[in-house]
Amino acid sequence: MNRCYRFILSFVMAIALNFVTFSAEATPIASDFLKLGADKMQRGNYQEAILDLTEAIQLQSNFAAAYSDRCLAYLQLQDYHSAIADCTKAINFAPKNALRFYFKRKGTQR
Repeated sequence: MNRCYRFILSFVMAIALNFVTFSAEATPIASDFLKLGADKMQRGNYQEAILDLTEAIQLQSNFAAAYSDRCLAYLQLQDYHSAIADCTKAINFAPKNALRFYFKRKGTQR
């Protein structure tokens, strides 16, 4: 009887782990939305990029790179108040990377 219980327990665990694996694969990751937003920015679709970057921020509220990229999109659309707010958040979440963000953005302006 003990083997029967172990078999049933193992079977139930295998099914449960299978469902956990599938649900983890279906969950969007903030970095995926960051990549989508960056691609759309490169194509000049700033409004759509902002939507993707906002989704990344909703999934990971302290995502400094998403705030930084969304800041750039707002700058391209001349929405300076939103750009300043996002830039400030990016620096607050990653103060050691503030200089890196500056030089990265400065290099893209050339």
